[in-house]
Amino acid sequence: MPPELGALPAGCAFAARCDRATGDCAVLPPLTDSVACHHPVPAAAPEDLRA
Repeated sequence: MPPELGALPAGCAFAARCDRATGDCAVLPPLTDSVACHHPVPAAAPEDLRA
């Protein structure tokens, strides 16, 4: 379940439900190409990895 907008966790708001989350996710990631993630999926990744 997503967090309440008024009570977002520190760092990445998706960390609690992300299968790629690590300790780095406790810090807000930099915004790159309109996406903020410490573990972005490469643009050339197969479709089944883009979830």
